[in-house]
Amino acid sequence: MTFFEYQDRAHQNTQKLIGLFILSLLAIILSLYGATLLALSISSNGKTTLVLWDAHLFFLVAIPTILIICTGSGYKLFQLRQGGKTIALDLGGRRIYSDTKNPAEKQLLNVVQEMAIASGISTPAVYILDRENGINAFAAGFTPKDAVIGVTRGCLEHFNREELQGVIGHEFSHILNGDMRLNLRVVGVLHGILLIYITGRLLLEWSGDWHDRKKFDAALFFAFSVMAIGSIGLFCGRLIKSAISRQREFLADASAVQFTRNPSGIASALEKIKNHSYQSLLQSPYAESNSHLFFGSALSFDFLNNWYATHPPLEQRIRRLEAFRGKYSDSKSTLKTASSLKTANSPTTSTNSLFLGFANNSSEKPPLNQALLSKFSPEIQAGVSELNSAITIIYSLFLDRENSQLQEKQISWLQQTLNISENSIKITQEIIKINPNLRIPLLDLLTPSLHQISATSCQQLFNNIINLSKIKKQWTPADFAVYAVLWHRLQFCLNSKTEKTIKYTTLKEIWDDCLIIFAAVANAGQKTPETAHYAFRASLDRLPGNAQQTIPETMPIFKLNDLHNSLKRISFASPKLKQTILDSSAYTVLIDNKITIEEADLLRVIAINFDCPLPAFLESGRFS
Repeated sequence: MTFFEYQDRAHQNTQKLIGLFILSLLAIILSLYGATLLALSISSNGKTTLVLWDAHLFFLVAIPTILIICTGSGYKLFQLRQGGKTIALDLGGRRIYSDTKNPAEKQLLNVVQEMAIASGISTPAVYILDRENGINAFAAGFTPKDAVIGVTRGCLEHFNREELQGVIGHEFSHILNGDMRLNLRVVGVLHGILLIYITGRLLLEWSGDWHDRKKFDAALFFAFSVMAIGSIGLFCGRLIKSAISRQREFLADASAVQFTRNPSGIASALEKIKNHSYQSLLQSPYAESNSHLFFGSALSFDFLNNWYATHPPLEQRIRRLEAFRGKYSDSKSTLKTASSLKTANSPTTSTNSLFLGFANNSSEKPPLNQALLSKFSPEIQAGVSELNSAITIIYSLFLDRENSQLQEKQISWLQQTLNISENSIKITQEIIKINPNLRIPLLDLLTPSLHQISATSCQQLFNNIINLSKIKKQWTPADFAVYAVLWHRLQFCLNSKTEKTIKYTTLKEIWDDCLIIFAAVANAGQKTPETAHYAFRASLDRLPGNAQQTIPETMPIFKLNDLHNSLKRISFASPKLKQTILDSSAYTVLIDNKITIEEADLLRVIAINFDCPLPAFLESGRFS
């Protein structure tokens, strides 16, 4: 099953979630109705008159219950619009930034950035759950843009770098495969069902250390009563989480091995959780509603474990990982060349290997982020982890590299308008010299620092980029590529609503947008109108269902703004549609066994805007 098929399956599971929610709501109503009916049926003399149906009583129970549960779920879903950081803050998370001085936290940030580079997605924000001694981690968010990675304090204290890498790789699988969106919907939907139980837990915490109480006072009685009533929702909620989340953990374990090329790391992490006295359990009252998000079981189950468990048994997960041992033992690069991938990208071949970039973490090679960072000058290396310098680097990427006079005008505008320092000018001069193929990968290194930017500053950043580019009077394809990737990476700063709904499910709805994208890819890689037209038609011929569409005789004429709008529209298409478009674009790039820098940049833009892994052959670096 490919990355896109997993995303599509996650979308289908949302319908399953809605059905289970309705059944659970009905079960809660019937349980409360039965309990109320039984209590009211006991006569004053102790005799019981059992009445099975009382319509008036049923609606008196059902209507308030529905209102409470639906209001709770609706409120939580609204709250979760801000993305994964809402979950992290609920669990007591503390955001860590690139300027942290703590060595363990610095190592964690480096590992997260390595996995982001390996998977080709934006580096997520990272949170530490300082009060949790259990060994665990989670990923949360609606899209890769608003995703967060969270780890417990116990995770940092007990995992070495290799184990931490395996765990973070596991969480990146949930980001890539569309699990996060479903996970957050589960949190929102179940919040209403679990609301009564969570309230009881919070009341119990607020009552102090009840173990040392000499008498069972009213506050404790009320707290335990609320928890008892809420246990009906707790039972239903755990069944729903178990039904939806358990099998996805096997996929995430396997993906972690693919990202890290090292099955020992994640297997060793699971062994430590199995043998550690704290295991992976969490203390937060919000662990109940978020337990399906975590790497390991966040809750203990005393009975009905097979029904309740959100994760497969640790022994079973470790046993499955044993099958990978020896498979990734060599230190040779696993990234395929463009020529070999042209064959691999035939219509009868799975596209999974084409679109999943793999990390190669042999002990003979440095970590991916360090290897990429080493390609830049010391000034740039120092600047990527500081917000103001990161913004200066962004502006510098839009400076004219060919015309020195235009370049001087742009630098003069930066000095006069933005008051950038002399040190920033040095960074600017270094950016002008970098390999053109490193512009977009450099954005990945800047993302953690740019996470700190406010919405107002972010909007001003884009306004300044447009004004800076007006000095050149026209945008180059390189300018467009950097702008389109940056715009997509920073949407979480500009838009409070992060969940992306599927609007388009048929090729007809986005046909004109496909024509513009394929024309752009064909023009980027071909030198003559004839070969460009041939590549354009090859893209269309590869699209399933193209026979039902009108294929133009000539390629469409478009502006870069048209291309950007088409990319934004297709980002709302179903995973299967995005798969066919990205697959056809990659095929067009490889059709002549050559990859130009413009083609590589544009293909990166397409994949990033679709929130997909980068085609692995882009990592070969062999561009003409």
